[in-house]
Amino acid sequence: MQRDRASRTTFRTLCACAAWVTQPPLKTNPPPLTPERAVIATDSGQPFHAKPPDQFRLFAQTLHEFGVTEDAIKQMAIKNPAYLLGEKVDNR
Repeated sequence: MQRDRASRTTFRTLCACAAWVTQPPLKTNPPPLTPERAVIATDSGQPFHAKPPDQFRLFAQTLHEFGVTEDAIKQMAIKNPAYLLGEKVDNR
């Protein structure tokens, strides 16, 4: 019952870091995704990491290479964060 409730009310955050997109075990075994209940983010911004937009683009590209659809990436990168912030999203 708790798992069922959690699956309907919680969001999972997938956070990109340099290791996530470059290490072979993670490149070959990505975590399972439920785009409707997930948000993608990045922890970049430190001087030794790529700039946040570059790291985010690399993360989205890596997910796409794993087979995640563009619509699913848009759901996790734009629609879900907007929903959580109470913002409306233009569906273009």
